[in-house]
Amino acid sequence: MFYNESFSCFEKLRLTKSERLFAGILYTTLTTISLLLNCLVICVILEERKTTLKLVVYKMVISLCASSIVYVCCNYIVMLPCTFRECINYSDTLMVTVSAFNTVGYYTSSWTSLYIAFERITLFIIQFLVICISQWFSSFFFYMVPYGSLALNITSIGNTAANPIILLIFNNTMHKGLRSLLRLRKNPKIVSVFPHSLFCLLL
Repeated sequence: MFYNESFSCFEKLRLTKSERLFAGILYTTLTTISLLLNCLVICVILEERKTTLKLVVYKMVISLCASSIVYVCCNYIVMLPCTFRECINYSDTLMVTVSAFNTVGYYTSSWTSLYIAFERITLFIIQFLVICISQWFSSFFFYMVPYGSLALNITSIGNTAANPIILLIFNNTMHKGLRSLLRLRKNPKIVSVFPHSLFCLLL
């Protein structure tokens, strides 16, 4: 009896149409917010590149944001379509490719966070604790599969948005760069600089 109850934890989670719609909208919203925040942080760093790129930590932040972008972009290919409706029959090659990008993005993000934490823990103890707690919850919900899959997916996506949010709230250099980017949209004489930042982002 105990074995059967334990084994049932690994059965496929079946959602109703309303539950799928709710989860799909939530995942789409969080994924899009995370994607935009990470792109914004990279643009801000590039805008202040004369200052930021002299410091190793900001180079690590670019790596962190880039890996988070790779990680969440996989959601648009697999997670979101499979949430709104039954999973499409993707080919094995596509699934292996997507999972490879997802895995590389996740581990790169984790190791970069660890590097930044070791270097900056004394300066950003509160931010560090927030990130560690979110990572812990992500791991905790992983072991509640499938019943914790909704919470697991939310915390996993939230992890990719946590770093940009913390940087944009607490970091003075990011404040300065963000104000500079916002001014570009108001001043038509220098608006051409903004596409240049996006071009640098794509390189």
